Amino acid sequence: LYHNNMSTCAQKVRLVLAEKNLRPVEHHLNLRIGEQNAPEYLKLNPNGLIPVLVEGDLVLYETAAIVLHLLDKHPASGLAPAVGSAERAQFYKWLVWFAASLTAQVQIYFYSERYVAPCNAGGTAEVKAASEKKIEGLIDQIEALIQETGQRGFHFVDEAAPPAALKALALRLLETGLTISWWGN
Repeated sequence: LYHNNMSTCAQKVRLVLAEKNLRPVEHHLNLRIGEQNAPEYLKLNPNGLIPVLVEGDLVLYETAAIVLHLLDKHPASGLAPAVGSAERAQFYKWLVWFAASLTAQVQIYFYSERYVAPCNAGGTAEVKAASEKKIEGLIDQIEALIQETGQRGFHFVDEAAPPAALKALALRLLETGLTISWWGN
């Protein structure tokens, strides 16, 4: 497992490995000096991101893909619904929804300056406003899920959201008056 202890993405994989009592050979990358951009590492993950799991000839990156692989390979742990079940399909949907929809918008909101030309304060404000509107729609989806299932407890397994982003999401949820209990990593 190629990882860094401070990476929330790598922490998720390490938690699943620990739950299954699996102890892979670990390669700790120093992100501050850019070890994730070394040519030999980029052969494993051309995106220069962590974590990467190597099992024999299998090289797997993307946190959700690694977690799903481990869950499928070790189903007896009970960490996910049974493969092929309707519950497992919902599990997939919400895992991908959080990574691809909610986390993506939260990142755009907090790093909106990255999506416009340098020193374009007006453009940054527009990107932030558009992202905020999308986040409101995503919160509506959480509300619909609560109405559908009656469940008010969620574990958001964020793919890369910084703590400040999760705090801001929590504040937005509070502003809506939505009562849920949830936690991230």
